[in-house]
Amino acid sequence: MRKMRALLVDNSACFRNALQSYLAMLPEVDLIGCAASGEEALEQVKRLEPDLTLMDVSMPGISGFEAVRRIREIDPALRVVLVSLYDDPVYHDYAKRCGAVALVSKINVVTELPPLIEQLASSLQEVLPGAMKRAAPVRRRRSRNTTRSATAGT
Repeated sequence: MRKMRALLVDNSACFRNALQSYLAMLPEVDLIGCAASGEEALEQVKRLEPDLTLMDVSMPGISGFEAVRRIREIDPALRVVLVSLYDDPVYHDYAKRCGAVALVSKINVVTELPPLIEQLASSLQEVLPGAMKRAAPVRRRRSRNTTRSATAGT
């Protein structure tokens, strides 16, 4: 089974480092990058093209909720799991409305995250061939736009 390429986003270096160590033990995950803000996450999503983004809800600058909305514009197929200290039904509902696949409590991350990642990894294998065909034109357009904007100043 192909590992899910994951991006981890949290402004707390302590939590980010702890979750990074934990994710290294999960066989379904290949952590390809970390970010400390929603803005940084948007740049990393464009550059790294992850399969999964694990993102804190409360960060300085744009919130995790807003970052999910913007990520959906960049890559509609990217699976985003929000992580929060607040395990409130209102947060869960808002996470879904923003386009996240789930919201996981930071307190229960060790028990809630592994089955969720396993489920997402297996669903990625099922949809991967078709999704990659559909995503290829989007990724090519994105690459052309990046190249065009990079050469515009020359």
